Amino acid sequence: MKRTYRLYGWHLSYFSGKARAYLRYKGIPFDDVAVNAWTLLKRFPKKTGATAMPVVVTPEGEWLQDTTAIIEQLERRHPELPVMPDTPVQQMAAMMIELWADEYWIPPAMHYRWSYPENERLFLTEAGRALLPWAPAFIGRRVAQRSARLLKSYLPGVGVTPAQQPIMEAWTEAMLDALEARDLPRELALLPIVESAFDPFAYSHGRAAGLWQMIPGTARRFGIEQNWWYDGRRDVVESTRAALDYLEKLNKRFDGDWLLALAAYNSGAGNVSKAIRRNKKKGKPTDYWSLDLPRETEGYVPKLLALKTLVRDPDSYGITLNPIPHAPTFASIDIGSQIDLAQAAELAELEMKDFYLYNPGFNRWATDPQGPHRLLLPITHAEKFQQRLAELPSENRVTWD
Repeated sequence: MKRTYRLYGWHLSYFSGKARAYLRYKGIPFDDVAVNAWTLLKRFPKKTGATAMPVVVTPEGEWLQDTTAIIEQLERRHPELPVMPDTPVQQMAAMMIELWADEYWIPPAMHYRWSYPENERLFLTEAGRALLPWAPAFIGRRVAQRSARLLKSYLPGVGVTPAQQPIMEAWTEAMLDALEARDLPRELALLPIVESAFDPFAYSHGRAAGLWQMIPGTARRFGIEQNWWYDGRRDVVESTRAALDYLEKLNKRFDGDWLLALAAYNSGAGNVSKAIRRNKKKGKPTDYWSLDLPRETEGYVPKLLALKTLVRDPDSYGITLNPIPHAPTFASIDIGSQIDLAQAAELAELEMKDFYLYNPGFNRWATDPQGPHRLLLPITHAEKFQQRLAELPSENRVTWD
């Protein structure tokens, strides 16, 4: 007889649902335990070090937290009926589902939960009932509001901001235009989602930066300026130009095979070439799916293919995508010389945080004295900015106080 696990979670918790579905799929016996306030705030920190759910307790009394860690541990304990298939095509399908659920479902899910009052009211009622099952409903809702405020504070961190959405749409439109001009696959416009979750300020432990996650050496090789004032890897226009140059070069190197080119973009052309040579010596095929590549790279291309499938046929996956109008949404303005960024934002009538979202390449309080002397602004603000800039004496563009 199998021993029983305990799953601590909520029925409204995204990742509790993932852990619950996994246990049911595997046929692992478990008791579903609702998390009350005492368990969440006192017991979890003592046992796991964090107030987060879901938590699974093994029959031996080991406490596992985080769905990825839970599934990895239980896969080792229960190898029968594995969740990851062993054939390439099925692996890609599994990665598509996992990619959508774990990475790209969270922002829209949080948006719909917290941007609509009726959904928030449902959460407060259900969370209050779970946290304080013995208390009157109005007290439970009041306690749940503290959790709601904390969860809502995470929205900007996952990209759910009024300012970010139009800017992301603008960058996507600009990338599509750049791809069309070069006659490159339009799917490459989705690559920054895999690389950086479309965050121009993203920075990796390997020193890669920007939407396209370019490392310093590669960026310099493709003409991107990086200095005290400015890092072109975060400049959306300049980094897109360099990334597409790099991808075109990789595509030519691997004889027009885009899957190999993408693998090389992720792990380096040398690593892909070595993997091809190893397979040739062994008499094996040399296509992407047959190569022994780093684990991250083996998942990298399927993620992009998954996104391509979702964008091409969203109805089949039960999702709704906002259309991006094919029209200019930002303007590139030549300012001719250095300018104080706060002053530029004021001239453009933009909040500083919004100004930086359009111009994420600048490191300091002003543009680089040596250039680029270019600012990106919403097209609706561009004309007024240019008029006001023309009226500003050049000696007043920068203040050193």
